[in-house]
Amino acid sequence: MRRYCRGIKLLAFFPILLVNLVLLNVCASAVFSTKEPTGNADTVYVAGNPNWYPVEYYDKESKSYEGILPELLERVAEKLD
Repeated sequence: MRRYCRGIKLLAFFPILLVNLVLLNVCASAVFSTKEPTGNADTVYVAGNPNWYPVEYYDKESKSYEGILPELLERVAEKLD
């Protein structure tokens, strides 16, 4: 019974930890610059880490970035359109 309870606590803690890792990483690595425009005013460039599975990773078969962060950015883009 104790092992089961310990597993429930870990399951409840995991989403909180995952969200904190994603948000802290994005906030810590954000760089903003208005000195030199690099594209359209409606364009936001995002640099990622292709080796940070499952948050974000490069899928060689589909030749695209996959994971939680790319999905989140797609949803934000849909809301903005």
